[in-house]
Amino acid sequence: MQLFRKTFLSALALTIVLGISSCTKEGPGGNGTITGKVTVHLFDKDFRVMQGSYPAPDEDVYITYGTGDDVSDDTKTGPDGTFQFRFLNKGTYKVFAYSEDPLSFPSGIKTVEKEISLPSGKSKADAGELIIYKSLDVDEGHALLKGKVYQINWSKGYAYIIDTTFAYDEPVYLIYEDDATYSERKRVLDDGTVAFPNLIMGHYKVVVYGKDPNNDGATVPVAVTLTIDKPFQQADFGKIYINKKK
Repeated sequence: MQLFRKTFLSALALTIVLGISSCTKEGPGGNGTITGKVTVHLFDKDFRVMQGSYPAPDEDVYITYGTGDDVSDDTKTGPDGTFQFRFLNKGTYKVFAYSEDPLSFPSGIKTVEKEISLPSGKSKADAGELIIYKSLDVDEGHALLKGKVYQINWSKGYAYIIDTTFAYDEPVYLIYEDDATYSERKRVLDDGTVAFPNLIMGHYKVVVYGKDPNNDGATVPVAVTLTIDKPFQQADFGKIYINKKK
């Protein structure tokens, strides 16, 4: 009888342990680990020209336990963009980060996510790479665009040219890519120079307005186009000449 009682209690204890183990849900309590990496793809504000790609340091990464949508925990990426969630039970998990959405205008926010399964509470899983998108304004870069603007001074009625001088204080407009309006406006300095610092990569048009001597002095644009294709490039658009009546 005593032997039967001991055998019964041992079997009952084993059944309880197995029952508890089989009911373990996703979440903390195990020794499972999920790792991954976040990478930033950087563009201009309308996502036309890629500015670069780099590991995302100090980026928020979130995890949900099971099939729910509620955030269960979060962590920060390290200097190399990697992240880690530790001490997890077996089960299904979702890790995600927030990203700007290149397909919405103006840019909205979306989640970039991966679903991960841990077969046991000791499993190690790699979520791989989460690519998120970020954008910059035209003046949030490191490149420099500069040049000189001259004005050809005409006599009254545009009968003849008097002289050529620096186009001091004339406004110069900078248009980025296919934008409908200008991104920046600068004025010509007293030595004829004009500079646009802190530019991102892309195609630019420099526009200055002058007069047309052959059309009763009608206002006409004089434009120069060029490309900045390196982050720290120093580009020179050369010399622009406009006609003015003195």
